Amino acid sequence: MKRLFIILIGLTALSSCNSLLDEKPETFISPELFYKNMGEATSAIYAVYDILPSLYGGSAMTAFGDVASNSFKVTSASATDYQPFFLHSVGSINSLITSFWETSYRGIDRANTVIARVPAISGDENDKAELIGEAKFLRALFYFNLVRLFGDVPLKLDETTSLSNLKLKRTDKDEVYKQIVNDLNDAKASLPETPLESGRPSTHAARAYLATVDLTIQDYSDAAANALEVINSGKYKLWESYNDAFLEKNDNGKESLFAVQFKRDVDGNNLMGFSLPPVLNNYIAGSPVYDLMIVSDALLNSYETGDQRKDLNAVTSYVTSSGAVIHFEPMCFKYSDGIFKDKGTTYNDAYNSGVNYPILRYADVLLMYAEASNEGSGPTDDGYKAINRVRRRAFGADINTPSVHDLSGLDKDSFRQAVWLERFREFPFEANQWFDLVRTGRAEATLGISSEKTIYPIPQREIDVNDLLTQNPGYN
Repeated sequence: MKRLFIILIGLTALSSCNSLLDEKPETFISPELFYKNMGEATSAIYAVYDILPSLYGGSAMTAFGDVASNSFKVTSASATDYQPFFLHSVGSINSLITSFWETSYRGIDRANTVIARVPAISGDENDKAELIGEAKFLRALFYFNLVRLFGDVPLKLDETTSLSNLKLKRTDKDEVYKQIVNDLNDAKASLPETPLESGRPSTHAARAYLATVDLTIQDYSDAAANALEVINSGKYKLWESYNDAFLEKNDNGKESLFAVQFKRDVDGNNLMGFSLPPVLNNYIAGSPVYDLMIVSDALLNSYETGDQRKDLNAVTSYVTSSGAVIHFEPMCFKYSDGIFKDKGTTYNDAYNSGVNYPILRYADVLLMYAEASNEGSGPTDDGYKAINRVRRRAFGADINTPSVHDLSGLDKDSFRQAVWLERFREFPFEANQWFDLVRTGRAEATLGISSEKTIYPIPQREIDVNDLLTQNPGYN
């Protein structure tokens, strides 16, 4: 069976919706008949966003970015496609990597179609450029995930219009990264200052994502410059409380640059369903839940006394509405807002939460700037200011006022280690730690793995249908 599909994007008109999640595609028609005006083009870009929940709302990115890191452990052998990421024994037939590869390329092809078709439609040229910028932003996101996970991957930049010539060889990862940077620079130039609507990127999101890519390829000067532009824009702020960043009512709020959109009863976030302790089943809407992710001792013990992030990221007990205290192994409750049915009359269930999944938060921008600027010239006043804002918030202090929790007087290496530790504490369950360990060269020593295990196997099903693909070293 072919793994690259002809994408015949045809959707009900969505341009009048107030949110990306208000409506779902229902019909399919030929692109030649579909791409005629801005309403249809907007519907087409919505189809690209429709890929994101399946990548981030299930277990895939969590397995890749969190379970495989030193943040969590998986003790249940029944999690046959999940536990191998913790054990670093992932095989080429693993269903998570197979599905992720296929879904990502489906998103890439939808983005390619928008990029190819929108220039010829009728409409305002600036509006068309913004749509193309969105498609390039999303294409860069898909490829950034793929190249970090698999290394060299096929680079496909044209729309699929036939079943011929679907076999593609792997492209050197440096070329893939070059394309990602080009796409994000184009997106940065064409996207608006303020997102067109909730869930869509702005020029600042493109700039922040570019900083993430820059850090990965160790272009620290550009990473610092891009992060600083976002900081200096004044568009974003930290929530006063860490917990506030993960409340449904604050979705797309002042700390969010870009997030995967979830909406109860439309396309709900189900991450809590497999990451909460079953001992709480009687108190959780939508149970049963499964404790497939347990917080590691390394993460649990990393938090200093008074660090409020521990209260969300490494929870060890639950107090019921009647005052009973239920104890369990440490779990991350990051997306649990509104799912406890004993605490209110309205609630989400664990598999249908409206809490968004953050891809870019302002805290990330601050820590990226601190890291990148330090790599360039050592600790600076602005670098300290950036990391200390994150630390002050973590301890419940005023973000803009010096605190006893501020860092100071560090040399370059000590500051580097401090930023890495702060990222470890700040971003569990946001699929960052594995990638941080790999890009900084710490994965092998921290996790006790060989360098071959810092990328995943190419899905065997892809190799079976494409004899131009080769397998990564260390995998059969």
